[in-house]
Amino acid sequence: MVQLSVPTAPPALCEWTRGKLSAYLDGDLHRGARAQIDSHLRLCRACRVHYITLRNVVALLGDRRSMPLPVGFSQRLRERVQQSVR
Repeated sequence: MVQLSVPTAPPALCEWTRGKLSAYLDGDLHRGARAQIDSHLRLCRACRVHYITLRNVVALLGDRRSMPLPVGFSQRLRERVQQSVR
């Protein structure tokens, strides 16, 4: 299980939370970190949107009924994600 200290400044907490969302979804965080994220997601709409989006993407990727992607979609998606992180 991943064990890290949680920053206290709100921007740092958002960054920390978003960096742990995959582990949170996978159940790979210890109880304390999971509680911190639960609490933060209740209070922070922006991080909650990131969480819901990630959860939906994971669900879609796991759906065997998914349709083939158009040519170039993956590259365009990667570029947009990289731009949004900046």
